[in-house]
This record gives sequence, C-alpha cells and structure tokens, in this order.
Amino acid sequence: MTMNISEEGLKRLQKAMDVDAYAPAKKAFGELKKGNELFVKNRGEYYSDVKSSSSEEVSELYQFSKELNPELDEIEHHQTPSKAVLACSDSRVNMEIIFSHISFNAIFVVKNAGNILTKEAEESMTVPVSHGTPLIVICGHYKCGAMNACATQRKTQQMNEAMPATVAALEAVAPKGITDADKIAEYNVANVVYRLANSTNPVLSKALNEGKVKIVPMMYDIDSGKVVAIRDVQIRKMLSDNSHE
Repeated sequence: MTMNISEEGLKRLQKAMDVDAYAPAKKAFGELKKGNELFVKNRGEYYSDVKSSSSEEVSELYQFSKELNPELDEIEHHQTPSKAVLACSDSRVNMEIIFSHISFNAIFVVKNAGNILTKEAEESMTVPVSHGTPLIVICGHYKCGAMNACATQRKTQQMNEAMPATVAALEAVAPKGITDADKIAEYNVANVVYRLANSTNPVLSKALNEGKVKIVPMMYDIDSGKVVAIRDVQIRKMLSDNSHE
C-alpha cells in the first residue's frame, strides 16, 4: 500500500514545518532543544541520583526545569502548555525527562504504541491546540518494539489479532522491502507529520491554516539520549519513496 501525496499536501506540510515563521513555536522548539541538551549532558548523574547530586551540571538542569514551572494557582482552572508531543508508549520514552521539562503545564503528551496518528490521537491534539499550544512534535524513536514487531511479524496471525490498528497503520508507512525497524520508525514519523499537516479536523486545520501551530518531526535515540529533528528535505524524500513504490 502507498500513501497518496499531493503537491498541495506538500505545500501544507512545508508551511506546517516552518517553525521559524511563528515566534512562539520557535521559542518552544528552542526550549525543547536546550532541555534535551541538558538531559544528554547530565543523564548519567540523573539515573544515579539526580536529586541528591550537588554537581553544577545537574543544578543547571533543575534550574531550567524550575523556570518552566508555573505557580500552581495559575493552572488550577486551565492549562497552557507550549508544546504538545505525540510519542510512543514505550516505557523508556519519557518526554518530560528527555526534554528536561519536569514541570506542570510544560508538555501535553499523547502516547500510543508506535506513535501512530490514530483518530483518537488526532482528536487528543485538538486539546492543547485549542489552548493555544504553538508547537506539536511527532517523536518517534529507535529500537521501537512496535516497529520491530510489525517489521518482522506484521503478517502473522498473532500480530494481526493483537495489534490490528497498529499493523494496519504501518502497512502504508514504508515502501515494501524495507524491514529495518529503525527505518520504518522514521518513515512512520514522516507519514504522521504529512497527515497531521493535512488534517481535516476543524480545530487543527484552522490553526494550521492561520499559522498558529507548527509541527516538528523528531527521532529519539535511546542509546545516546539525543532527540534530533528530521529535516524537511528528508521528510519529502521518504514521502516520495513511499508514494512511488
């Protein structure tokens, strides 16, 4: 199965991914990048005993997180997260930790196995967007169990019975013949970003048309702790590969 990619759809994708065109989204993305840099720099001590550590680096991490924390009475009746993330439900993938956003009201997180854009995930994204969230991150990750299972077993009866929605969604994300789970994870992110940029949901499409929300595709490396943005040209290449299979 291939994706239906149109020139108009690619234009909408390009606009959605232009983070620099919307200052609030650019600021939010900058905070995520800084937060991940701090996590990578300090994650060894974080895992050992970050709260009792007195190192300057870990103090920097917690100071950054503290600056993001609102007063609790400010968020008692509403939320205003500056970032929303669609991520995998893998227990090793914790958005608040890997972005050093260990605070209330910082990130609105939607999770499912394989960070797939299900109808429920798409509708969940309308919540932060309706609250003014300027940035949506689609965060895949390497060594993803769902991707590996579908890459090697998606045609088996067990997979089809246990994860029918996941199997069906992944059928269209990568060209036939690609069996590397990490590559499929990247193709999946490209698929999700394109579809979200072209969403027909009234809340999302209005915000995207007005340039009030931007979308960034990213991949998390569990080994290094780094989260890296996938460039527009890479996304276009993957979409092209899959549409001309």
